[in-house]
Amino acid sequence: MQKKKVQINERDSEGFTPLLIACQYGYEEVVKILLTNPFIEINVENSKGETPLITSCIQGYFGIMKMLLEDKRTNLNFENRLRLSAFYFSCALGKTEVVEYMLKRDDLVVNRICNETETPLMIASKNGFVEIVRLLLKDPRTDINAGNFFRRTALINACYEGHYEIVKLFLEDPRVSVNLQERTGNTAFWFACFNGQLDIIRLMLADQRININQPDNFGRTPLFAASRSQNSFALMQWILASGRELNIDAVDSQGKSIIEYSTDLKKMDVVELLQSFKQNPKQTTIEMRIRLGLAGIYLFILFLLLFIFSFFLVN
Repeated sequence: MQKKKVQINERDSEGFTPLLIACQYGYEEVVKILLTNPFIEINVENSKGETPLITSCIQGYFGIMKMLLEDKRTNLNFENRLRLSAFYFSCALGKTEVVEYMLKRDDLVVNRICNETETPLMIASKNGFVEIVRLLLKDPRTDINAGNFFRRTALINACYEGHYEIVKLFLEDPRVSVNLQERTGNTAFWFACFNGQLDIIRLMLADQRININQPDNFGRTPLFAASRSQNSFALMQWILASGRELNIDAVDSQGKSIIEYSTDLKKMDVVELLQSFKQNPKQTTIEMRIRLGLAGIYLFILFLLLFIFSFFLVN
């Protein structure tokens, strides 16, 4: 019996046992046979620290993963040497079917911050896997506002990477704290401005919960971030056209205003726009709304007044 135990768990030069090899290449029938052996080491690691469960999840072999999870010997929440679990890998790699199955387990650790970098929700948001994010948000165990070592949240990740549909899911969830700041004081909206994510900025401007004037640790508001982006002029147009109250007089830690900051960046079109807004905010907002096709009501009133005026002139 002891001889059989040694043979079935024998490792190659990379630490692979027969079970690990079968999981690596998707040999479902072989895995099924191996699991019937009472001496099988089901949570064995290869040289990379990957177990049979982690390996099957990475490779996307749902049938093998299901067999392993149905075996009571399998440690569902086992983490490799980088402190990454099978659930984390499934969320990171977009294995929707696997994630959905794992979420049915009561003993699943859903909010583990793996390797001090991300929770499963955070990595799925960062990598743009909408359906996995949707599944995680439906699970009451999910901490939607969890932050990593740098205090970045899933919403911040989605805004930074430009995943519109995921940002929309978060904003529709009443549990989300939209103004959380990461370690340097930047919010999700700040990062959306910094990376020039116009569609996301337009979406967030419509959400009155979002503080669009929140400065970072260096006093830089989202306007400063928008000024640095490649499409800064377009961003500024939409921000000014939103009608939201803007703190255009805010200064950074060096005492520079957004106009001075944009001047240093040689963004003269942005400077001209901001100067116009500072002199006459309401008029500039209306002009921006007309330019962007958002001023239907203003145009209607204008044409109505012109019609009335012309009517009286004729009569």
